[in-house]
Amino acid sequence: MKTLDEVIAELAFEMTYNNGEMKPIDVDALHYLKTIETTENLYYAAVNELSKWKDEDWKDRFLPLTWDELKLMEGSPVWVEWVEVVIGGSYLMREWFLIEWIDDNNHEAIIRDRHGNQTLYRDGSDWRIYRKEHK
Repeated sequence: MKTLDEVIAELAFEMTYNNGEMKPIDVDALHYLKTIETTENLYYAAVNELSKWKDEDWKDRFLPLTWDELKLMEGSPVWVEWVEVVIGGSYLMREWFLIEWIDDNNHEAIIRDRHGNQTLYRDGSDWRIYRKEHK
């Protein structure tokens, strides 16, 4: 069996050999055969782009930021989760914070909640910080 390129080349040669005269079905076949590769490439490019977007979105929603990712977010809002221990139990707390300042040498960050309260975050603490709201 011939490859796609060989079939296209043979039909193109036949068209040239016959001074452009071919059966209409052969002209149509040649046209569509030439577009298969382009269509296939566009399809695979679209699938790859969607997969990359899906993977990034999944990562942003479900994986906490690493310190290297967090230190690039200075001035940005982040979703923070931590466990608050009080008399009678513990509670999962969740809230948006703004990263105000990052000390890369000590792996610390000053973050501010919506009420204006500042908190010191230390890398490696029990807090989990995300780019997107995590449910």
